[in-house]
Amino acid sequence: MKFRRFKYAALAAAVVAGAAAVPALDSSAASAGWQKTKGGSYWYQFSDGTYAKSEFIKGYWINKNGYWDRGKKATWHKDSKGYWYGYDKGWYAKQSWWKIDGKWYCFDRKGYAVTDGFVKGYYLDKNGVYDDTMIRYGWHQQKTGENAGKWWYGRNSQNYVAGGWYKIDGMSYYFDEDGWLYIWRVAKIDDKVYGFNSAGTEKEFTQITPAETIAATLKFELTEDNKVEAAQDMNDVLVMYTAPGTKKKMSFNGKVKTVQHVESGDNAYIAIDGEPLVDYVSRIQVDTIEVTGSGNVQKLLDKVQFVADNAESKSYNYSVTINEVVFTQFRFNGSVDAINFTANGNNYTGIVDLDAGTAYILTDITATDAFAVLKEAGVISDASVQKPAHPWWQ
Repeated sequence: MKFRRFKYAALAAAVVAGAAAVPALDSSAASAGWQKTKGGSYWYQFSDGTYAKSEFIKGYWINKNGYWDRGKKATWHKDSKGYWYGYDKGWYAKQSWWKIDGKWYCFDRKGYAVTDGFVKGYYLDKNGVYDDTMIRYGWHQQKTGENAGKWWYGRNSQNYVAGGWYKIDGMSYYFDEDGWLYIWRVAKIDDKVYGFNSAGTEKEFTQITPAETIAATLKFELTEDNKVEAAQDMNDVLVMYTAPGTKKKMSFNGKVKTVQHVESGDNAYIAIDGEPLVDYVSRIQVDTIEVTGSGNVQKLLDKVQFVADNAESKSYNYSVTINEVVFTQFRFNGSVDAINFTANGNNYTGIVDLDAGTAYILTDITATDAFAVLKEAGVISDASVQKPAHPWWQ
């Protein structure tokens, strides 16, 4: 776990039990350890002269008046899910704080000691012991600046969690290197894909495996002011993903023309009758440019990635149509490789794995009309819904 922290004095009074009245003991002792009153009651004295109350000492419960209640002896137990504290049969600590042999522990609703995580802002170390050197943490939302609206967890700008998974009040959250919470996104972390909802906790997602070959239409919608920019991007896409000499059909306002990938020395471009595509578009009246082709999954995903990478700075609109399902409004978040888009008017978030030739969508899309169309057409060969299942916290 990586976080920034300063020293802090002691555990806040809200965590500990309320003060109990001093018991009227029949005798006192100079040494630490178990003591016995004349009436036969046992109590425990520390080396500084204070005595135990409302806590476990060596497995025995000392009540609020400072006396052993003569109950059974509790011990630590361990199973495959973690550590718990209680009797061999019967009672065990759960969903509460307990002081055991001078140290504070917190147990979750199932009775397991919280380790390496936060409860109500207090940090429990890897052994489950409350770390009283840490300042109490809490949730904060950035109000101003470029990160306005983002969430972070900490005390102040010098004390916050960052760069990894953190357990907070029984849930697992992921924070980037700058301490911002991952929300409403799909992200690959340590070679495993996770979905996150608007609260930052895990969300189900769909892994999609496309067919080996997909036919798609790329459409650019232009104005007189941005048509040259759009033509340049269309030129770059086709140069990047076609071989020299390749000819394709391209539609300009519905008028079909043949274009060709031309190599001339170190220069490569798309030409119409020998004229560069950009020059041709700059001199004609055109509102839409469309190109349709079939290709393998790798090339299609590369194209989607290319246009999404550059979407934020573009003034024109573009779409990708696959078997009557229209994908539009691509936006790329480079920090987590996430793409936002719409499919037949519905908004989605996902990531594309170019190496594996697959994609992950942040929802269960298997019941949508768009999925049914693509599945029936053979565009999607397989899909599986992944449920939240973080390995640390069940």
